[in-house]
Amino acid sequence: MKSNKKNFQLPLQLHVTPDNQISNNNFEEVVNGDYTDMDICENVWLYRPRGGFWSSSYDDNDGSDWIQTNLSWGNGCSMIKNRFQFLLFPKQNLSLYVLDTKEDLDKIMERFRRSAPTNKHRKIPFLDFEKLAQHVDGLHVTKNGVRLLENTEPYQLKYWDCESTLWFHLDWIEKIEEKGKINIKTFLDNTP
Repeated sequence: MKSNKKNFQLPLQLHVTPDNQISNNNFEEVVNGDYTDMDICENVWLYRPRGGFWSSSYDDNDGSDWIQTNLSWGNGCSMIKNRFQFLLFPKQNLSLYVLDTKEDLDKIMERFRRSAPTNKHRKIPFLDFEKLAQHVDGLHVTKNGVRLLENTEPYQLKYWDCESTLWFHLDWIEKIEEKGKINIKTFLDNTP
């Protein structure tokens, strides 16, 4: 695996979906958010792209950080109830940008930056996901990276709530193993 982090190994990934299979129908091309007629502070799609394919690192006990984050929100159970889960085995030759430190953030923003006008007539730097997608298979944000993104001034990368990977296509998957529907009780019993 090629990565900006030496010796980084991506764990097995878990994808949760209302669909009972994974195919190109589950995938939408990554598109940068649109700024027109929107309040920049209220729109998650300015900070994250539309489309892509999302996964989170798999854990035998907790499912994934994405599942645990949704359970912690209280009303998040509706996000995972009656959803299918798939264990995804990454290919060895994938290319991944790992965001774990402030240095990682500075480097990615230096190379893949775009600016957006605000209603205050100034420009705010955002990540150009479309451009990034031309260079790597995915963007992995670690748990440390999530904490870092909570306050990323002057950059705008909010709303990354848990450890996860944004994939720009499906070619990175070596093997898919269906794990069936999520049993919320199992994960709630494992929550401290």
